[in-house]
Amino acid sequence: MSESQNPYMAPRSDVSQPDSVVGGSIEATLAGQGQLEVGAVMSEAWDKLKGSKRILLGGFVLLYALLFVAVAGLGGVLAAFGINQNASVLLQIMIQLLVVVVLYPFMASVILVAARHMTGGQIAFADLFGSYGKAGKLVGAGLLVQLLTIVGFLLLIVPGIYLSVAYMLTGALIAERDMGIWQAMETSRKLVTKHWLTVFLIGLLVGLVTVVSALFLLIPLIWTLPWGLLCIGVVYRNLVGVRAR
Repeated sequence: MSESQNPYMAPRSDVSQPDSVVGGSIEATLAGQGQLEVGAVMSEAWDKLKGSKRILLGGFVLLYALLFVAVAGLGGVLAAFGINQNASVLLQIMIQLLVVVVLYPFMASVILVAARHMTGGQIAFADLFGSYGKAGKLVGAGLLVQLLTIVGFLLLIVPGIYLSVAYMLTGALIAERDMGIWQAMETSRKLVTKHWLTVFLIGLLVGLVTVVSALFLLIPLIWTLPWGLLCIGVVYRNLVGVRAR
């Protein structure tokens, strides 16, 4: 089957790069020209940590504060209707849906903000909430990614590990490039697959550093959490490129 006939290929016409893109490009990465090294990514993210901590940390604090208030509000509404919160499956389902609707667009914006910062662009607190206009597609993509990843883990685990890494840029591609759900998923998969082991190691090391940091009264997270997000931003910048504003 030719590339133009293959429904699983990301259409070239929709992923071609505009002149205003800074960093890498989709076409270059798919052609095997993308550059990504574990040490270089982590070092650059650390060097450019200044100027991002307040925005990224403030966003997460506000996000979880809103989630806490929303969950408490749901509990209060259900209690008003005489529904037992501790035994309510309905409450748990509603909480999960609320988390998905709030978190997926936020994380898409976080990656874009981190990537823009790594290009030297200006970032603002409001940018962290700029993807909520596409919440429908982002939530749909997130749920489909979760479903396929779970199926992958059930199939001898390895496919699940592969997909969980390969789909990591899906939300940001939808938010910035306005791709469709399946197109963004396949574009992310094809891009990341070119550097899959490198991206996996970056994610693994960032995760380990974050977990260890949390053991010390959470204080090191002031630096390690934004640093980890900037590492993902470098991955997006190098493999996709960031549209200049």
